Amino acid sequence: MHDVLSYVMNYAFDHEIGVIYDSTLPAYAPPVSFVKRRLVVMNGNFRESEQPFALAHEIGHVMLEHYRFHCNAPVVKYKQEKEADDYATDLLWKYAEDNNINYVDFLATYGVPDRMFIE
Repeated sequence: MHDVLSYVMNYAFDHEIGVIYDSTLPAYAPPVSFVKRRLVVMNGNFRESEQPFALAHEIGHVMLEHYRFHCNAPVVKYKQEKEADDYATDLLWKYAEDNNINYVDFLATYGVPDRMFIE
C-alpha cells in the first residue's frame, strides 16, 4: 500500500502540488484540496484502503483546476467529483499497469469506490 501512496505523492510533487500528510486529524476528516494553492491535505488516519484513491482524487481536483465557488450548483459539483474520480482512476491504473497488477487486484487494492461503476 505504501508503494502506491509514494507513487501518487511523487506524482503530486512532479506536478508542483504540495501534499501534507497529517496523522493528527480525526479518522472521519476527509482529505481536501486547495486548488489555488496547489496543495492537498491527506488525513493519515483516513481509511487506509481508500487513501490511494482519495489522494489521487484530490490531486485530480488540483490538476483539473476545480475551483470551489460560493454558489456551487449540484450539477457542477457532481461533474467535478466525477472528473476527479476519473482522474484518480486513470492515475492509479497507470501505476497498476507499470507494476503488472491485474484488473481485479487493482479494484480491491487501491480503494476504487463502487460509485465508479454505477452510472
